[in-house]
Amino acid sequence: MKKLFKNLTQSEIVMRSGVFILFVFLRFYCSLLRYTWNDTLDKVFSQRLPVIIAFWHQNILVMIFFLFKIPRYRHHVTVLISPSRDGEWAARFLKRLKVRTIRASTYKNPVKGGIQVLRSLRDENNSLALAVDGPRGPRHYVQPGVFTLAAKSKRPVVPLQIAVSRKKHFSSWDRCVFPLPFASVKLMGKGFVTVEESFILKEMQKILIDYMGE
Repeated sequence: MKKLFKNLTQSEIVMRSGVFILFVFLRFYCSLLRYTWNDTLDKVFSQRLPVIIAFWHQNILVMIFFLFKIPRYRHHVTVLISPSRDGEWAARFLKRLKVRTIRASTYKNPVKGGIQVLRSLRDENNSLALAVDGPRGPRHYVQPGVFTLAAKSKRPVVPLQIAVSRKKHFSSWDRCVFPLPFASVKLMGKGFVTVEESFILKEMQKILIDYMGE
């Protein structure tokens, strides 16, 4: 049964139709949510600043919904997606949103994945958005990859603090947040964090955790 389900989810027809249905539903659902963001984030998009936008993996859906709210600027965002089967679904969905993606793993193969991301960043002037404790956790543990990418690419990190007024937590490892209808969602960019090549990991992790909160 599991094998049958796996084969179905990998089917080209199922993927195309599933992504289309999901896109139509979420476009309507996002109209029920009220998003606001602060001047820091507005500056990133309006001035097309090349930064690294850092958020917790629990807010992955919040961020995807946010992309529906910024049609003028979402082409300025590149999202790091794992090369897994689940990642294929996410990549196809974001492609329909006209959001650029990088298919790379900085978890399984950090060196190869990091080089691939850096090459893509050099070719584009986009901001990179990534879940800093993904793709497998531990929850709210900042993986060192974000600092390496920031130092090598010479891009500042913009940590996001996210508040959702009405939400549900799924029972996944990251306690994924799902905004309920008519929720208010606030995205606050907590400044621009510069990362030197000689960064001290624990110090940088503490800075991001203090900025991003729970």
